[in-house]
Amino acid sequence: KSVDAALELLAHLDGSSPAAAVAGGWGAIEGLLAPPNDRSSAADNLAALVTCSFPRAELTRLAHLVQELNPGGYPTLEAAQTNRERSRIVGQMIMGRTMPVLRGLSDQAAVTRMEKLFCDPKTGLNIVREVISDSFHRLYRQRNLILHGGKLDSVALTPSLRTVAKLAGAGMDRVTHGHYVQHVEPLDLVAKANFALATVDTANPLVCVELLEMS
Repeated sequence: KSVDAALELLAHLDGSSPAAAVAGGWGAIEGLLAPPNDRSSAADNLAALVTCSFPRAELTRLAHLVQELNPGGYPTLEAAQTNRERSRIVGQMIMGRTMPVLRGLSDQAAVTRMEKLFCDPKTGLNIVREVISDSFHRLYRQRNLILHGGKLDSVALTPSLRTVAKLAGAGMDRVTHGHYVQHVEPLDLVAKANFALATVDTANPLVCVELLEMS
């Protein structure tokens, strides 16, 4: 299946030489997420999927930190069965200003980011998407330098990989879940992501934790 083949190519992002990682990684992304007449659009399509995944991933991590910091202190959170439930609970805590103060400065910054996101979800998610999309477009440009220009020693090669490898992995996780669990083809999942990002608003900010489940 194309998803299985793409996952094999994507494995090059972790452990191969920089040139092979870029060529193989982009090949996986393009093969699943680009129409034949617009290869570069795969960057924007993958960015949409990663952006939709971002709020739940951030809130899930914060949920585990809250539980570690206050064992037994949040029974509702501990009783939650899924990451979606945990994310909604932590989101409500953030909006209600009942989050405990986390130890790490980066964790405190994450709470602040999510608080700002809930105040204006559409603007916040669009900013996230633009930043991620820029990273994937840089990967595409590096791929073109390698395959069309034979340039294997670009100073931007390794930094580009460092930026995009985990982001690409997160996006492909969504593709895999959509294909095998939701039975949604990759480009159909992109359409769902684009619709979710276009329609999210401040009336129900907690919908941010389930953007790819929106109908």
